[in-house]
Amino acid sequence: MLKSRIITATLLIIAVLAIILYAPPILQAIVILLICLASGFEWLRIIGAKTAQKILFYAALIFCAVGFYYAVLFYYLPDVVGITLCISLVGWVFAFIAVLFYQKGRMLWPANVWVNTLIGLWLIVPFGAGTYYLLDNFLSIIFLILLLVIACADSFAYFSGRLCARLGSHHLLSSRVSPGKSWEGVLGGMICTALVLYIVFDLILNFMTWQLFVFMVFVIIPVSIIGDLFESMVKRIYGVKDSGTLLPGHGGLLDRLDSLTAAVPIFAWCTIYLTYSGY
Repeated sequence: MLKSRIITATLLIIAVLAIILYAPPILQAIVILLICLASGFEWLRIIGAKTAQKILFYAALIFCAVGFYYAVLFYYLPDVVGITLCISLVGWVFAFIAVLFYQKGRMLWPANVWVNTLIGLWLIVPFGAGTYYLLDNFLSIIFLILLLVIACADSFAYFSGRLCARLGSHHLLSSRVSPGKSWEGVLGGMICTALVLYIVFDLILNFMTWQLFVFMVFVIIPVSIIGDLFESMVKRIYGVKDSGTLLPGHGGLLDRLDSLTAAVPIFAWCTIYLTYSGY
């Protein structure tokens, strides 16, 4: 299991770097669409969608992709993506509330499969739109920093949590939603990620500003945790261990993108807001 996880992770890192740094824009757009389609397939499988819901989902997803493409041609991308990301931002407030209620033993989750299909669109479309916007506006390095922050926070939180548990300190973050996550892990993940950002991007590359540093550590990491907890909650509601089997040793795409589905839209929205507000 560990060997397959390492091999898969290594191949993913190489593929992501190649696509972000060297692929032409049209190829990047195609890859983003394929990732969204595959993630949508996993979501539809989790919620038990039927043919009608699948047709709606894929048609809406392709319609959005075409819309974003024409928004680029006519220079409306920031406006279109901005609206999409605002919807995402509001949705994540409700997602956070749903996670809190689930932890307290009350489930705020619709039973209607059509509504759950729309929730899947809310989850996946803004992620694709935010990624598309960041790469289209030559923010590749910033996007790579974002990916590094999420990966480091997740990895360091895991090892910090295990270490503290062995030392006798293990205060669960959300026992009903995700029994493996602890407050010690969250704190350790934030501290270690902050050190990585400071050493690599400030001391070595002299690239990091204090505003970006604070935003990444104290906004993006907590937001990514909400994304992780939300997907964990959905899988527990439906009794699913992994979202899929596409990535050997890691499960499905949604299992790897759960943190990014929350972090990317909010990061992209803040980028658009700061860019067009004159900051």
